[in-house]
This record gives sequence, C-alpha cells and structure tokens, in this order.
Amino acid sequence: HNRSDSDIELTGVYSEVARTIELHKVIQDGDMVRMRRQRSAVIPAGATLRFQPGGWHLMLFGIDQRLPASVPITFTTASGANVEVPFNLTSHHTSGADGS
Repeated sequence: HNRSDSDIELTGVYSEVARTIELHKVIQDGDMVRMRRQRSAVIPAGATLRFQPGGWHLMLFGIDQRLPASVPITFTTASGANVEVPFNLTSHHTSGADGS
C-alpha cells in the first residue's frame, strides 16, 4: 500500500530464492487475454497494488530449492529505495524445484 502523497514506481524486484524475478501483468488484447512482462509498476498515491493470478504477478526463475509458502521479496523503486515485502507463493508451473 502506498501511504504517501506521491506515486511510487517499482522498477526492480529481487529475492535470494530466485536467480531472476520478472513483473508480469495479464492484459486484455481484443478477444485474447495475454500475460506481458512489465518493466515497472506504478502504485498511485494512497492506492494498493495487488499481486494475484489473473492480474499483476511475479514470475520467479532459476529456483534450485523447494520454497516455503512465503518468501521475502525486495522491490526497488525509481527513487532507489528498497522495500522488502513477504509474499505468499502459488505455483502454476508443471515442474517443481526438484524437477518432479
């Protein structure tokens, strides 16, 4: 939640549990629904950006361990600040960390 009077732009995302994390958003493209990688996300002043299936979400790549239900994710803002947020994980991948 952005409690400030100014918009906050998220420009980076990091966690020790993944080699790479990407910001993604599901968008309507005519009759199709598509998932698109986003370079940044803006949280308007006084608003909340929700990460959930079918909307804004994170994709974690390069995971070499079984993950707990919640992991710390660090966002970098356009101003250079780092903000750590606990994230509850859901998996929509057919292969687990152990390759099963």
